[in-house]
Amino acid sequence: AFIALFSASLGTGFNVDKIIIGSIMLLVPGLAITNAIRDTIAGDLLSGLSRSLEALMVAGAIAAGTGITFKIWIYIFGGV
Repeated sequence: AFIALFSASLGTGFNVDKIIIGSIMLLVPGLAITNAIRDTIAGDLLSGLSRSLEALMVAGAIAAGTGITFKIWIYIFGGV
């Protein structure tokens, strides 16, 4: 997020939202969520629950990192 905001402030990046979404999509734990659902359906409830909790924690960490970057950028530079 910082690199996207910095490149937009220099004029090399035009759409900050599209740059950030494109970079975050590589980090989304889609396979882990799919495996958690598969384990739950197969009857491995503890494994499915732990994998889904892990995937939710990773997704939350990605969202928190991006949000904190935005908050710091807005606090220091005053806007996007």
